[in-house]
Amino acid sequence: MENGTYATYKPAKGKRDKTFDTPGILSPEQRNVVFTDEGIAEMGKLLRKPMTKMGFVLQRGYFILQKKFFVPTSFHREDIEFVSKLFPGEVPLDLSGYAKTSYNRHRKIILERYGYVQFNEGRQDMENEARELVKTALRPREMFHDLRDFLVERKIEHPKYKIPETRVNTLYLKRQ
Repeated sequence: MENGTYATYKPAKGKRDKTFDTPGILSPEQRNVVFTDEGIAEMGKLLRKPMTKMGFVLQRGYFILQKKFFVPTSFHREDIEFVSKLFPGEVPLDLSGYAKTSYNRHRKIILERYGYVQFNEGRQDMENEARELVKTALRPREMFHDLRDFLVERKIEHPKYKIPETRVNTLYLKRQ
């Protein structure tokens, strides 16, 4: 699932940005693959508390599928319940205590582990690719998807939907 496989969902027209900026709905098979306790024991002090274990596993799983990170309030209940079973008796189902400092630390660890860079570090590469794509005969939606593939290929964290969408549309309109 590492090489560009995304959670299977198709956004309804007009809801693309909300869908792109929230975790996808996962099948039981996807949960089994991406939400594992692999490597948790080796992380020792970094993941001492049950809440940090839970947050890390969820963030890592969503990143594997969508190459981006999500705020804990957007995690799906079914995913939280699934991950809680990895740590029986330890983990609360309420993630309101998942601290922003832990979230940011986990983000850095996950990016490093999978060889990705933060979006801000790869933003200029995305801009350059968008300028090249607009020279083609592709439509904006196709350019957006090609740009997303480019981010995966270059191992750049995916930004919020509006960033590439706005860039593609702006360049496309200038081309007209």
